[in-house]
Amino acid sequence: MSLHVENWVVETESGFCLRVPRLSLETGEIAVLLGAAGAGKSLFFESLAGFHRPAAGSIRVGGEDVSRLPAERRRIGILFQRDALFPHMTVYRNVAYGWRGEKRALSDLMERAGIQDYGHLYPRQLTPYQRQQVSLARILAGGARVVLLDEPTGELEETQKEEWRRRAVRLLREEGVTALVATRDREEALRWSSRIGVLYRGRLLQEGTAEELLSRPQSREVADAMGAGTVFPGRVARCRDSWTAVRIFSDSGFLDLLAWNRWLYREWEDVWVFLPDAALRLWPRRDGEPEGVPNRISAVIAAVHAERYGVRVELDAPLCLSVFIQQRDWENLRLGCGDPVWLTIDPNRLHLVPLQQ
Repeated sequence: MSLHVENWVVETESGFCLRVPRLSLETGEIAVLLGAAGAGKSLFFESLAGFHRPAAGSIRVGGEDVSRLPAERRRIGILFQRDALFPHMTVYRNVAYGWRGEKRALSDLMERAGIQDYGHLYPRQLTPYQRQQVSLARILAGGARVVLLDEPTGELEETQKEEWRRRAVRLLREEGVTALVATRDREEALRWSSRIGVLYRGRLLQEGTAEELLSRPQSREVADAMGAGTVFPGRVARCRDSWTAVRIFSDSGFLDLLAWNRWLYREWEDVWVFLPDAALRLWPRRDGEPEGVPNRISAVIAAVHAERYGVRVELDAPLCLSVFIQQRDWENLRLGCGDPVWLTIDPNRLHLVPLQQ
């Protein structure tokens, strides 16, 4: 079933206020809520499930407004980071709790969840991986049509996360269930779905595809959350019909750049300037100066750090910048610490963000 949230406001006794103007998921869709610890992800999930009374707003599941229904009638289930299984019940009895169908169908669900071989065991006899499998199966067996997964792989070993995620996605899609996953990890978010919403201090700042959030963040907080670039304070220096000149500042100096866009800012207006990793490119200075390329910066490689899919290169330049380079591209460049390089910044990818939201 689809999930539609409108003008959702939840206030706590401590003074924290959660505001989600709008969030919509179609039937069977999987999306991600990305936010740091304390952003309000768990509060949002618990309020959707009926554990907290909202100050305003509505939730529709499959077109039905469930805002005033008790938790057990909303058909919304939560999978917590730590399982909430009944310790005195076997795996089979945990999953069967609340089941209203045939035993054969329940056995089929357990098989597709990968837990058919340990239905006779108790939760204490299971690994964290297995307990999460059982927890998800129990939620589905209980009739939930919307599943909220709150940091579902947080207790798992790194080597198990991908396998559990893949199994969970397959099971959710087989059941036709709509799902929303909460995480504080950008890489985890991208592995679950290309549809992401960024929650910051109780506010849903932006929602869209990963590409939209990575290349066109609407605030500094969204850019920081997505983490695929660097944000600098800046000032619009000049505007023309097809380009904007902007000056960016750092502790080590300032730099004037061109953007091939007509941004709706006034000259000398302060802004945030987002430089996506994809906008930065290194050229060996031994190959000569790249011709016809704007935004060229002379730099020296100060350090090289290995990362999962490539290297992160720190530069000695007018700005404190680092560039991520895929492993194969790095090998082809044949560069090392101390080598002089040209850094170019693609004017089509440079993005300006309002200073005030």
